[in-house]
Amino acid sequence: MNITYLNFLPDYGFDNTIYYLNPEGKFYGWDKNNRRFYNLSTPSLNDVEGISFDNLVEGDVLSYDSATQTWINKIPETSSGVNSFNERQGDVYLESGDVTYALEYTPENVSNKVTTIVPELINDTEYPSTSAVYNYVGSAITKSYGAWKNDETQYAANNTEGFGIKFNTPDISEQGINIEVDLLGNKTIIRFLNPGKYNIQFSCQFENLSTQINDVSIWLRKNGEDASADIIGTARYITIPAKYEEINGRTTVSFNYFVEAIANDYFQLVWATTNSEVLSMKSYEAISPIPSSYSSILTVSQIN
Repeated sequence: MNITYLNFLPDYGFDNTIYYLNPEGKFYGWDKNNRRFYNLSTPSLNDVEGISFDNLVEGDVLSYDSATQTWINKIPETSSGVNSFNERQGDVYLESGDVTYALEYTPENVSNKVTTIVPELINDTEYPSTSAVYNYVGSAITKSYGAWKNDETQYAANNTEGFGIKFNTPDISEQGINIEVDLLGNKTIIRFLNPGKYNIQFSCQFENLSTQINDVSIWLRKNGEDASADIIGTARYITIPAKYEEINGRTTVSFNYFVEAIANDYFQLVWATTNSEVLSMKSYEAISPIPSSYSSILTVSQIN
């Protein structure tokens, strides 16, 4: 409750404010229930007792102790009207521990605040202690990302299995995402070193040597390299045009998946074809004026 000095009382008052009327030399409080001022300087049945109001100055802050029905001046270095607090006797000086005691928790130490984003808290040290130990995997301060490509034509060994799409050449790597070798010795495994949500975006181009159209399917696997790791609903079907005269049928496909991963999860893009003898994922050499073209391109970026 603040002390405000005035030459006259206003028409109404504010809660938590004591008004000192200079001409009268008296202090008044605002009764919000009855919408009136009451005299604090002259005790009456409607007033409360406490400190000497004659010693108050503008800017003092008062607090009412309902247990003892007394007013307490919060400004002086030592308390008035209090003979014990938090198991201490006599004149009581407020200490930093009193704040913790009153709040029933330790306030945040802003000067010791951890401002970097970290993925995993190893021990159970109470924040924000500097002894807290964090585990950084790869680059945890910035989002993970990467880009890869494949400069070789890719073939399916048969028409009955799915095969991992290869990405043998990095453009951007070692930024929290790795391309690793699968069980067949091909670089098809997309491994995430940091937890988060990611966008897996890729493009592949196919060539059909047959005069009949043929189909290709692409889908996503997680943490495995067989059908048990297939992610339901991720399959996409693409029809590759038939060869026409001397021009082979060609199609480029591009789409993306949004995925969520924990540290060390891995995904694999898989493809299959209805006719492995005539259909391939094609890489082209440069032919003037056209530059070379990769069979597959992959970009992965963390979105959260």
